[in-house]
Amino acid sequence: MRRGGQGSFQNEIREGYRLARVAQGNAAESSGRATRMRVKNTSDFGDYIVCRTWNGTTEGTKDILVALPYLLQRTPFHGQTRNGVTYGYITNRRRTANNGTEVLTEVVTPSYVLNDEIWAVLAGSGGSGVVEEGTGKPARWLDKNRDGRAWAIEEE
Repeated sequence: MRRGGQGSFQNEIREGYRLARVAQGNAAESSGRATRMRVKNTSDFGDYIVCRTWNGTTEGTKDILVALPYLLQRTPFHGQTRNGVTYGYITNRRRTANNGTEVLTEVVTPSYVLNDEIWAVLAGSGGSGVVEEGTGKPARWLDKNRDGRAWAIEEE
């Protein structure tokens, strides 16, 4: 896997990655104190993961919906064009990026794995805008993305 490369389209993707890191940091930092959590459900949800609190020794017993960083979510981007690139999702963590002349396949890296530790913040009064599939229950927490997860070009 790589993030960007020599071609102009790949450089556009690399630029998008840089912008994503800045936007994610600003949104999370303004939301308040972070809480340490562990990923408990790695099912293929489009906009959130299921976690439990974790203090390094004891795991909480309640499932908590945690919204993915905005640029890693599926719902806002599926079938949409951003900066001249149209995104189509193969799965929630694998998509195509088409600039009209070249189509690349991208994956989220590093992937979310069972028991990964993340840091999340409460979304605030406006909420995250993400809801649980099937129930409509809102995700009140946001992943701060301290691990730097991002879309990267999938090597063939």
